[in-house]
Parts: sequence; C-alpha cells; structure tokens
Amino acid sequence: MGVHATEIDLQGNNLTDFIMPKAFFGASKYLMSLNLAWSNITSLRNRVFRGMLNLRNLTLAENRLRHLSPYIFQDLRSVEKISLAGNPLHELPSAIFRYQANLRELDLGYCSITWIPWHLFSGLWNLQTLDLRGNSIQSLALYTFGDLMSLHTLQLSHNRIRRLQSGVFKGLRNLQVLKLEEGPLEDIDYDVFRDTKHLVDLDLGDNRLTTLRVGTLLIPPLTHLRLDGNALRSVPHECTVQELVNLEFLNLRENPFMCDCSLFWLKEYERKLMRRWDDPTKPIPLVPGTCHAPAHLKGVVVTRWLDLDCLKRQHQKRAIHSCHRFWYW
Repeated sequence: MGVHATEIDLQGNNLTDFIMPKAFFGASKYLMSLNLAWSNITSLRNRVFRGMLNLRNLTLAENRLRHLSPYIFQDLRSVEKISLAGNPLHELPSAIFRYQANLRELDLGYCSITWIPWHLFSGLWNLQTLDLRGNSIQSLALYTFGDLMSLHTLQLSHNRIRRLQSGVFKGLRNLQVLKLEEGPLEDIDYDVFRDTKHLVDLDLGDNRLTTLRVGTLLIPPLTHLRLDGNALRSVPHECTVQELVNLEFLNLRENPFMCDCSLFWLKEYERKLMRRWDDPTKPIPLVPGTCHAPAHLKGVVVTRWLDLDCLKRQHQKRAIHSCHRFWYW
C-alpha cells in the first residue's frame, strides 16, 4: 500500500473480520478518505484507525457490524463525515464520538437502533446533518440534541416515536429541516418546537396524529409543512397555520376531516397561499385533502364546500381573535 495514498476505496469486498489493527498504518498519516462500505465487515478491532489524524471521510455503511468499541474512533480527530448506515448496531456506546469535535455529517440510518443515550452527541458542536431514519427508536430523552447548536438537518423518519415532549429539541437553535414522517407519532406537546427558531421545513406526514394543540405549529420561519396521512379531523384555526406568513407549501391530504365550521377558514387561507404562488414550477402551495364526514360531503375537497352560517361565524371570530398569548418566540 502506497505510503502517500490520500484515498482508499475497498467497498464491495468480503473483509469480514480480517482487517488487522495495523492494516492502514503505512498510509494513515496522509489518508483523507477511507471507504469500506458493502464489505461484509463483522467486526473492527481497537486502533484499526490508529494514526489517521488527517482523515476527513470514513464510510462503513452496509456492513454487518453489531458492536463497536467506545474507543474505535479515538484517533479520528479531524474527521468531518462518518457513515455507519445499514449496520445492525442496535445501540452505540455513549462516548463513541467524544473526540469528533469537527464532525459535520453523521449517518446512522437503518441501524436498528432502539434508544439513544442522552449524551451520545455531546461535544458535536459543529455537526450539521444527522440521519437517524429507519431505526427502531421509541422515545427521545430530554436534551438528547442539546449540544448540536450547528445542526441544520435532522432525519427521524421511519422510527417508532409516539410522543414529542417539551424540551426534546432543546439546543437546536439553527435547525432548518426536521423530518418525522412515517411513524406512529400520536402526541406532540404544544411547545416542543420552542427552540427551533429557524425551522423552515417540517414533515409530520403519515403518522397517527388525531389532534394538534393550539400553538403547536407557531413557527414563524416555516415555509414547508406536511401533515398528510394522519388521523386529523380538524386543523385548529386559532394560532396555527394561518399565522405562518412565510408558508409556501401545506399538505393536508389523506386525513379524515370533519367538514364543519372549524375547517371553513381553510377556504380563505387557500386564496392567500395562491396569491403568493408566483412560480408555476413550484408545487401548488396547498394540498387540502377531502372531507370524510358528514356523509353528504364525503369526498368533497375541504376548500370546495360552502356554508353561509360558517362564513358569518368566521367574520365574527376574526374581530375578536388574538394569538398573542400563544407566542413563545
């Protein structure tokens, strides 16, 4: 192996547990990228990455790793991207990333992870992208992401999370994209997004939400919101999406909506969104879904029915409506 190699690509081999502790020793000083994906690796010995002080990119995706030593990455002080995606790890040692202060991207997707130690990501102040999708995480401990002050994108879709409690996203002050689609999520505390003051893209689609507490979605910067495929019978008018002046896309389809006066405000809101829709290359700004009940409206688009009594009530509410007490920004 050339001692001045900066990139080594060994993906697609059958390495199993044959990587010796000093396998990369001759190239470690200069190595910047190491790809060991799809190599049938079953175990990694301590200090296998010894001396790789300049390594920036490590890919271990789609192997058969079930356990990792807490010290496996201790020499990787400059690494910026680590991928462990697709390994049956189930859980990770709580201090495994304690030396990776320069880490920018971490991919732990589809690793069968069932729980996350609350201090697993401690010290990762520069992390920008964290992928945890496709695992078996059932709950998130408070302050799990507390040190991730630079995080831009958090992927949590395809997990088993049922509830989002207050404080679970504390510290994510620069988060812009949060994906939580396709899971059993059924309960969200109204102030769970209190710390995500720069969130622009929120996907809660294909979960089991039956209701949203007033004030839950008061996220002023939000531009894209997906609530499709839930069990919502209504979307609260007061202090929810109508206050989101930056919203460019709202998806509400495939919910069993009860089309009564509580949903009538969506007609006017659709007009507001359509007036701001000045780029025909972008998706239509509102996907409203259809009525599930009452029976005579079943299948009708939720913004396409008319009730003069509802219209009168809407005008009366507008005169006294105030959201100030729900703002937490």
